[in-house]
Amino acid sequence: MTTAQSCITVIATVCVAAACAHKGSISSQHQTTATTQAGALLDGKALLTDVDRIVLEKALNDLLHFDDFTGVGIHDGPKPEIVLHTRTIDQEFTQSIDNQTRSDIEGGFRWIPDDTYENLVERNPGAITLSPPLASTGSIVVINLDEFWAKQATDSWDAFESAYPNAKGYVYARLPGYSIDGKTAVVRLHVGPSPHGETATYLLHRHSKGWIIKWRVLTHYF
Repeated sequence: MTTAQSCITVIATVCVAAACAHKGSISSQHQTTATTQAGALLDGKALLTDVDRIVLEKALNDLLHFDDFTGVGIHDGPKPEIVLHTRTIDQEFTQSIDNQTRSDIEGGFRWIPDDTYENLVERNPGAITLSPPLASTGSIVVINLDEFWAKQATDSWDAFESAYPNAKGYVYARLPGYSIDGKTAVVRLHVGPSPHGETATYLLHRHSKGWIIKWRVLTHYF
């Protein structure tokens, strides 16, 4: 085990212990599983577990190859990277997150189990810094998008495309929500560039071979 892996393991262990002491609104059974799967909050930061990283990377890499997500466009051919913000998004909480998420997945056989959805809401009370941040990989580039946009003269997509010519687009993620038994996860991603905004919703199931995407949907707002 590398030093970095040891640090992640220690952090995950500490956050599980801290979360187990917290008495929230979820049931004690869900609380035990949720703290193991999802970590805890410390000084406005979300302590990511190894499960969080696996689930988020699975969704992000799928989004990169999801044809419904055009991002900056396909005029220059396929793009090999996607940019992830270092903080979670700070909108659509309490009642609004319920209404928005539910409406985004209407149709077909898409459905989010109640316990999984409740954990999604509980884990996302506001904008939170991902700590330690999800590491950049060959396909995922992690930056502070707030700082990037603050340095630009305008919010033009051209500025983003110029700075990250290999990126298909950018993502503001939420922390995943998990089921009581830890076998189901839901991921919500706010993606761009887009004239009016887009969200990607993923439902994943854990099997013996790892996490499998059961369904995903990209919603365009008008």
